[in-house]
Amino acid sequence: LVEAGVARVVFAQSDPNPDAAGGAEVLHAAGIHVTGGVLADEAAALNDRWARCVALGRPLVTWKLATTLDGRSAAADGSSQWITGHAARADVLALRATRDAVLVGTGTVLTDDPRLSVRMPDGALAPTQPLRVVMGERDVPAGARLHDAPGSVVHLTTRDPREALDL
Repeated sequence: LVEAGVARVVFAQSDPNPDAAGGAEVLHAAGIHVTGGVLADEAAALNDRWARCVALGRPLVTWKLATTLDGRSAAADGSSQWITGHAARADVLALRATRDAVLVGTGTVLTDDPRLSVRMPDGALAPTQPLRVVMGERDVPAGARLHDAPGSVVHLTTRDPREALDL
């Protein structure tokens, strides 16, 4: 901006990343008129998830778990495919569409064979898919349904959530 001869810069939110912070001071020192904090509340709301990731030093994690009233996630005999209704599954797909990655354990892959994809209400694949991540030490079958959607699948051969977040 200095080299381009920009005379004035207006911004809403300072960068919370310490590696990228300080740009306003650099511009001001170069003689550029700098105004910060314009629509700061709106910018903070827009950038909330990203700012939390920077502050925490790790990805933002959303934990989704479906359970029955007695605290189970499936029938003990393995006969249940769904324990939630259509509306709840639609909510999960909508939430999944806003995330960069979806993670399950190898046990879930081996037992439930989930797709982990984002699908439209008509069942078609959404144009953008999250990274599909499997965590655990057991092998992921090459024919698992999570390989059916476009995009990447990553297998983290660990059982330690901290180690997975650091990768």
